[in-house]
Amino acid sequence: MTESKSIADSGPITGCTAVAEAPAVAPARRRSALYRRVARIVITRVVTVLAMIFVVSSFTFFLVRILPGDPVATEYQNLLMQGMTPEQAGRQVQSMYGFISNQPVGIQYLHYLGNLLRLDLGVSISFNGIPVSHLLAAAAPYTVVLVLLGIVVSFVFGVALGVVAAVGRSTRFGDLISISGAMLHGIPQFVMAIALLYIFPRCCGSFPTAHRTTPA
Repeated sequence: MTESKSIADSGPITGCTAVAEAPAVAPARRRSALYRRVARIVITRVVTVLAMIFVVSSFTFFLVRILPGDPVATEYQNLLMQGMTPEQAGRQVQSMYGFISNQPVGIQYLHYLGNLLRLDLGVSISFNGIPVSHLLAAAAPYTVVLVLLGIVVSFVFGVALGVVAAVGRSTRFGDLISISGAMLHGIPQFVMAIALLYIFPRCCGSFPTAHRTTPA
């Protein structure tokens, strides 16, 4: 009698425990699935960005080699004309630009990729051998300010025009905003930037083109 009673008593307790644990397991599974999905998205984005950097960097490397003229070879010849031996001129050019222009393209490409992995961007040819990293660091604050300002302006105007278009979606003005927004959204950002760079400084004279202020 006592054994049957204990078995009878254990049934409801086990059932209640299973029912109580079920709601706790479901959120845990949902969180785990959400974490996996976020991890997949992050990994996919990172891999995509790295692949894009590799493709663009490789394309730039070979494009520069295809274009006529070779500033590295020109510098090498100038050093030879200054009285350096070919070995000295080669070492000087290699120390400046990271490679010698008369080396095979494959070796130059491997040196180029190795320097990129070390974040060594070399020196500038246009600015008298100044490291490219220094030039980027000098221009970075202005780039960040412009990007943040663009985000704020686009957010404010986008939300305001979106509200107006939603409220007046059955009016001509609302339809005009919707159609204009769809058309502008299809224009590449760099094309829009070039157009705005022409409109505001050239036509309106409101903004400088290359400096914080208009040169005196």
